[in-house]
Amino acid sequence: MSDALDLLRAVLGEGCADDKAALALLESALQAETDPLLHAIIACGVEETLAMERAAAWAGYAFFERVPHGLVGDVEPLQLEELAGVRLFRMQVLDRAVDFTAPDFAGLLQLRRRLRTNPQLRQRICILPACALRAYLTASVSDDLVTAARQGLAQRWPYAAAQLDLTVPARCACGPGWASAPAG
Repeated sequence: MSDALDLLRAVLGEGCADDKAALALLESALQAETDPLLHAIIACGVEETLAMERAAAWAGYAFFERVPHGLVGDVEPLQLEELAGVRLFRMQVLDRAVDFTAPDFAGLLQLRRRLRTNPQLRQRICILPACALRAYLTASVSDDLVTAARQGLAQRWPYAAAQLDLTVPARCACGPGWASAPAG
């Protein structure tokens, strides 16, 4: 049995009766050009956390439902626009660096192959559900995201503010206090 079919069967559990069903799911995912793991989870109605827990066990790595509190580490993408592409980040756990990751289908296959040749990876990599990774990342850069949201409109369209384009009589017509309000 190929690793790809073996992974799908492990993740889906009773939702995938045999290799034929796993192969059909894999083919439909490839035709739809989607990640086979995500496609199978949605098609079979398996909860993402449970699916990733099964995938981590299949690949031979530790699993966490969410990032443990109190760990030391920073997420610093070059730009906030790159945040959606982050699939791995490093944290300090006691005396060692541990990589937390939410791999896709191909990533899980690669992690399992790499573990066969490098067993020490088991102590350095922990698998998370993608929703837990996104929650941690957004919480860790939330101040930067809020600032970017506030300043984004003004940076893209600097003259899209009413106080800049409206004349004093037009502002007076809108209501009291507008004419005397400082621009800026």
